[in-house]
Amino acid sequence: MIDTLGRGGAEQVLVNLLPVLKKNGIQIEVISLMEPSPLAAELEKQGIPVHLLRLSNRWNLLEGFFKLRKVLKNKQFDIIHGHLFFGGIYSRILRMWYPNAKVVYTLHGFEFDRDLPDTFWHRIRLRMRKRILKRAHRLVAITAAVKEHYEHALGDILVQVISNPVVVPRFEKTKTTSETKKKQIVVPARLIPEKGHLIMLEALSLLLLSGVQFRCSFLGEGPERATIEEKIFNLGLSDCIFLRGQLSHDDLLIEVFESDWVVLPSLSEGFGLAAAEAMAMGKPVIASNTGGLVNLIESGKTGILVPAHDPSALFRAMKDFAEEKLPILALGVAAKVSIERKFSREQIALAWEKLYQEICP
Repeated sequence: MIDTLGRGGAEQVLVNLLPVLKKNGIQIEVISLMEPSPLAAELEKQGIPVHLLRLSNRWNLLEGFFKLRKVLKNKQFDIIHGHLFFGGIYSRILRMWYPNAKVVYTLHGFEFDRDLPDTFWHRIRLRMRKRILKRAHRLVAITAAVKEHYEHALGDILVQVISNPVVVPRFEKTKTTSETKKKQIVVPARLIPEKGHLIMLEALSLLLLSGVQFRCSFLGEGPERATIEEKIFNLGLSDCIFLRGQLSHDDLLIEVFESDWVVLPSLSEGFGLAAAEAMAMGKPVIASNTGGLVNLIESGKTGILVPAHDPSALFRAMKDFAEEKLPILALGVAAKVSIERKFSREQIALAWEKLYQEICP
């Protein structure tokens, strides 16, 4: 059960992982509550049944109740696995028909640290979330940082860690970095505040003033587009920064592969799938030292970590990359080895199979 099947980290994990679990003999069906759902076709192509509820409003619990009842009539489930906020709420509703089913939640981010207004509604929302999570048979965080966050927020609750799998296709390089004087930089992230695009723009402004020639592509879409466009114009960066919008996952990976380096200036990050995918392709990565990125990157060995919210530090790291003051090729090679060793989908699938067997032998 998941909020949507749009293009995001949590959603892509289902595409990467579920076909392996199915191949290993686990029968799986996916319920997506709301649009968008571009990843539904990818799951169905790999033999995973997908039910799109297309709720008119995510809080319309009565509509959700009847739609769930209709699409799952006469079906039997042993485990209900919820992802994200509303996936958790509707997993509890679904269990009304499957009282013997075990409930598992994957925890993807830092929802209790979000800078939300201190209103009655948000207090109720957080209280509801805590109540739902505490009733789960198993809570699983995607990184040690997320585990620590939820154990602190929930109190005496044990959370275990199973990382996201990282899967990328193999590409043949069509150019070398020496063929152009401009450094090719990509930021593969949705245009939302916590991804740190405004910090990136300030750092890029400093990079341009330092004399480095570059072309930077923001790969993603989101509600911050207008704010980002305005800042690009105000900083005089219109000739070197390009908002590419929402790309298919394959097209995004090609853009990452053809870049010189990848930057994730996130202010908050549960796992950092975009960074992990870039590392799996041997790309040098600069990222903020926040959340799951700290578990993913060993700074100076498999990438470079800089303080979040610090455009000057981000600028200096990019300047060092541009001037080859850092061993960027060695960083890329070490990053690739690290991802292959820790995050193969076969390895992650085995961890999930073990968990399912423990709670539902």
